[in-house]
Amino acid sequence: MEINFGYIRVSTNEQNSDRQLEAIEPYVTNEKYIYNDMASGKNMENARAFRICLERQREGIDIAKSKGKHLGRSVVSLPKGWDRLYKEWTAGKITAVAFINEVGMKKATFYNKVKAYEARK
Repeated sequence: MEINFGYIRVSTNEQNSDRQLEAIEPYVTNEKYIYNDMASGKNMENARAFRICLERQREGIDIAKSKGKHLGRSVVSLPKGWDRLYKEWTAGKITAVAFINEVGMKKATFYNKVKAYEARK
């Protein structure tokens, strides 16, 4: 079951939250999950509704984790032949571009994997 939350915040009594409410209503699964806050100042951590929204979010994440759900990007494991290609690359026998093409990774993923691989050594 998916639950979407909404958080509305205005800073002064002269401001009206109606436009914000109209904008988020299509995205929120139930009106009880819309938190409305009137707070001034720049520190959002002091906003009561904001804290409640974050707590509810944390509860949902904890429930998902307890059920073995993984949210976010999939973990990319090292492909076969990584050790051999890494040794060739560090010895200057192949270029980084050749290594990247051989393992079929994007450049950023490749360098993140290299960093993690070197940290394990």
